[in-house]
Amino acid sequence: MSWTETDVVETLKLLRPQRCPVRLVRLGGEYDGAYLVPDDLEGVIACFSPGVNNTKAFEDDLAALYGIRSHLCDFSSDASSLTTPLLEGMQTFEKKWLDVGGVPDSISLDEWVARREPVGDLMLQMDIEGAEFRNILGASGETLRRFRVIVMEVHGVHAAGDLGYFSTAVGPLMRRLDEEFVCVHAHPNNCCGEVVHPATGMNLPGPIELTFLRRDRFVGVAPETMIAPSFPHPNDILRNVPGNPPLFLNAAWSDSPRSPQSRLKMEDDRLSYLRFVLSGLTAEIAQVEAARELAARAAADPDLQDLAIGMPFRLSSALNGYPIEGTVQAHVPFFFHTGFGPGECITIDLGSTSTVIAIEIENRTDMCWERIQTLSVCFHQQPTPTFHGHVPLQLSAAVLTGPTGAHLTLLEPTPARFVTLFCPADTALHLAALRVFGRRERS
Repeated sequence: MSWTETDVVETLKLLRPQRCPVRLVRLGGEYDGAYLVPDDLEGVIACFSPGVNNTKAFEDDLAALYGIRSHLCDFSSDASSLTTPLLEGMQTFEKKWLDVGGVPDSISLDEWVARREPVGDLMLQMDIEGAEFRNILGASGETLRRFRVIVMEVHGVHAAGDLGYFSTAVGPLMRRLDEEFVCVHAHPNNCCGEVVHPATGMNLPGPIELTFLRRDRFVGVAPETMIAPSFPHPNDILRNVPGNPPLFLNAAWSDSPRSPQSRLKMEDDRLSYLRFVLSGLTAEIAQVEAARELAARAAADPDLQDLAIGMPFRLSSALNGYPIEGTVQAHVPFFFHTGFGPGECITIDLGSTSTVIAIEIENRTDMCWERIQTLSVCFHQQPTPTFHGHVPLQLSAAVLTGPTGAHLTLLEPTPARFVTLFCPADTALHLAALRVFGRRERS
């Protein structure tokens, strides 16, 4: 078809969520990667999830709460890199792109669905960074109708003013989905700002998370019993990107005023963000004070140094393909990687008994920052750590959610030949840098 500005306006209206026959529930936790879906999952046998980015909390909830299988694919990841292990008999993983036209290392949606789940109602959860357009448009109607629920992050909606782009991407996608589905929820991702579309007045975020329910699920439902959409919904997560201000869909997204619950949600989200900012400033002040104190001590004591750099380390375990021992260095994105489990650790041999006064870490720089969770350090004279008298490191929220530079913890002066950093939680440990400041004892 030849697209006009009127076509764009009519298509943007398809993004506006409609009344839903059932309530919406959140799956996938409290952070980015969680989505709202209609509580109409009885009889759904499996979910297809392209684009996992090493996390599958959404799919784990489907298995635990509804007994729904999940099939995942992502060529940029591996099964061993997932934050939780695959559930045997419930989850599969393929190291492939979801794509069309026989692209190398890829699988099409038609082929994937036919091979894994040839019959039954399904769910589709898709976040593939703009590849959603060609994959949905390239799928057969028979395959798309298999999905009772579709949850999708749609990219590029904010470019509605570019008629050429809209007519080849967002426009055809929304028209195709509208044939079989109704949009019942919209959540703006706050990662990339927004633009206001002049003709509709709708504020359009960079990516937007949309939830669709198949049209046959509306048949026979009395209109007065259906649930009106909420902007924002009380069950929405706070923010996809914690460090960015919250983003809300404006009044042009609905013909009805915001409910009191939506207004309360907006104020709660704003308050949460302000508290986050204040916490970050407080943590930054504490870091500056700690760094100043360490610099003052170093100025007064020329023997004070990083005792760990270049010294040998050994891990409690190593992820497949990574060495279990080596020498301490700073390396992007990380210089070591343990396996998964409770109490994974790295033990550094300082070479001789030394007095330790501070520990400094840098989180992994590329992804999986949340794995750090909590850290403790113990000091010992023999190679095997005892973990008695360990000292928790006071990590800020910022270092737990992203690569935020160095994080310094001052300690009471402690003699040790070996220093062990460990994470009590059931996770993997990987850092871009680990520094142990102190003074070597003179023999």
